[in-house]
Amino acid sequence: MSNASEIRMYYKELLEDLEEHSRAELFSYARRRNPSANYTEGMLTGALKTLVDRNMNYICVSRGIYRLNMDADFNNRSYVRTLIERYKEILKTTVEEMENEITVNPFLLLDVDEKEASKMKKVKKCIDVIKNTIEYIN
Repeated sequence: MSNASEIRMYYKELLEDLEEHSRAELFSYARRRNPSANYTEGMLTGALKTLVDRNMNYICVSRGIYRLNMDADFNNRSYVRTLIERYKEILKTTVEEMENEITVNPFLLLDVDEKEASKMKKVKKCIDVIKNTIEYIN
């Protein structure tokens, strides 16, 4: 488990009590739960931001104060729309990165065996599927 995942798990534990907790309380709780981890301020801040940004079950109720979101079901549709937009951006970035890799000397392709050529065709199909998915969710 990554440090960020572990920190988010500790935040969720503390917020299960349905009380409001300050940023400092959350940081302190994570550090107490794993004293040997040496979490930096950046790690703790990033994990908290990710928890709130990507999970509608946790909200910032005022500056530096967080709690479990009691209205999460109401916000579910909005969350799904946000999630779809996030996935769309990830897919677009993936296609761009994959297409940037396709700068090959054409003479090198003359020496590619059938197995490797077959793999490249599958990768091309995958790129096409991703592009079609992006168009579909637009």
